[in-house]
Amino acid sequence: MRSCIKKPLLEGAREIPVEASIGRQLTAEEDRMLLNQVKDVEIFPRLCLGTIKPCHLHTDGCPVRQVKDQPCRFSFRCTDSIALDFLKYVRTEVTPIVASQYDITHDCNIECEGCFYYVGSDHGGRPEATDRATIDSFFRAEAERGVNYAEVSGGEPALAEEKLAIMACHIPRGVIYTNGTVPISRDIRYSIQVSIWGMPRDDKKLRGAEIFTKQVRNYRDDDRAVFVFTISHRTVDDILAVTALCADTGIPLTYNHFSPTTDYLDRLAAPDGKRDNYFRFSSNDDNLILTPSDLQRSEDLIAEAMERYREAVIYNPLFSRLIHNPEGFFRLDPASDVAIDCASRLKGTFKHFRVDLSAADDVKCATPNISCLHCRCYAQSLGTAMQRQTRVPMQTGLNDWIALWRLWCDLFLPGRHSFTRSASLMQGQ
Repeated sequence: MRSCIKKPLLEGAREIPVEASIGRQLTAEEDRMLLNQVKDVEIFPRLCLGTIKPCHLHTDGCPVRQVKDQPCRFSFRCTDSIALDFLKYVRTEVTPIVASQYDITHDCNIECEGCFYYVGSDHGGRPEATDRATIDSFFRAEAERGVNYAEVSGGEPALAEEKLAIMACHIPRGVIYTNGTVPISRDIRYSIQVSIWGMPRDDKKLRGAEIFTKQVRNYRDDDRAVFVFTISHRTVDDILAVTALCADTGIPLTYNHFSPTTDYLDRLAAPDGKRDNYFRFSSNDDNLILTPSDLQRSEDLIAEAMERYREAVIYNPLFSRLIHNPEGFFRLDPASDVAIDCASRLKGTFKHFRVDLSAADDVKCATPNISCLHCRCYAQSLGTAMQRQTRVPMQTGLNDWIALWRLWCDLFLPGRHSFTRSASLMQGQ
């Protein structure tokens, strides 16, 4: 077995003066050094996927030096053919991923309670870019910067389809977060995440309009689409019913958890919480925030849904255990309550762009209005779980590594990858 090469993971990255040994996790100090000194390396390239051989995977890009006469902790033996096929798939077809996030429009055609976009200062007072040549030049430059995966939101991205088409011409892969009320051209081969907030009867109250019928009509037979159920205090008891509804209509489903903005929390705390179209009914007695008992109930019901509706649900027990931790998902800076280990923090090549195409260098992440203390957003949390897993020795953490990557591929790459859906190793138990 070859030893780790002693060169930076990416050009310009510094070598970490930390020595690794097989069979142990990094200490807190080593972990801090790893985060600080490879901060310009994004989560996906940092997964250290090197040359895969029939009996083992070795990590050419390991950012941590090897202890003399000991194998690198990222090296391991693997004789399971299914696992090897999946590892090869990730190595050759998926990575490296260099992502950035783009808000492409202020417009939206519904009004969700507790919306995280129309609060804070990140969107206000910025004219939306509309000139086609300017937009084309911007995304061409993004591709030249190395971006090969776009994370797209807004507003409602489907209302700016021409921009999506221009983006897709330059950035080959991506994900669009949409409310699903407007169909997106099938020529745009991005993953499409369609948000639902509960049973159809709840749409009017929670989102300002009855939209489920439109969502199903637009994306029922679309292999790019996954429906994403945002579970809240008001809807946690509907997990089985929502899952059954999607299963009956042949729609793949995953789960998100309502994550309040600081504005939402402030209004709940204020005696006369200011009302508007995005804060219509919430109060201390009636709101969307998940309680510890809600989280336990959610975990139990999702486990039952995964068992009952195996073909419809895209999730796994490992991620479910992590996301339902009542103490919170992220490690926080005690002085600011900002997450210090979130994979969606803006650093290195990962940037967040506003609708005027300016880089949002003055915010913490791509969803800056959400409270890190309460954040359980599925995409950010899954990326963070994957990042954490890279610091666990592969010999002991292979199954968990595969479970998380399998979930990411099924959610965020268009189409269904049959071998990832059927591999018994990848159940994340």
